[in-house]
Amino acid sequence: EDEEWVEYTDSLGRTRTCMRKDLKKIQRKDDDISRRKSESSSEEEEKPRRGGSRERNSDRDEDPDLLSEDMRRDMLRQKWEKEELENIAKDALHYSDVRFDEARSH
Repeated sequence: EDEEWVEYTDSLGRTRTCMRKDLKKIQRKDDDISRRKSESSSEEEEKPRRGGSRERNSDRDEDPDLLSEDMRRDMLRQKWEKEELENIAKDALHYSDVRFDEARSH
């Protein structure tokens, strides 16, 4: 019975086919991706749109301008390491998992 092919609908509304034995794992991955997508879209909505003044956003800046280059690079490395450690625990990576600080959102 585990070798039976089944159809399911993913979070994007597409009809997909997989083996019954893999269905639970695939659905968990799909839920994880859709949850991360909704989290990133809510973060995008919170960001100010173009034309915001530097003074208003200075409270929210993570990288103050007065940091030395070495300190800024170390903070960036720590952030990268944290994201990579999170990726190690995953069974499979999606391209959005490795888009470290990319300027554009896809």
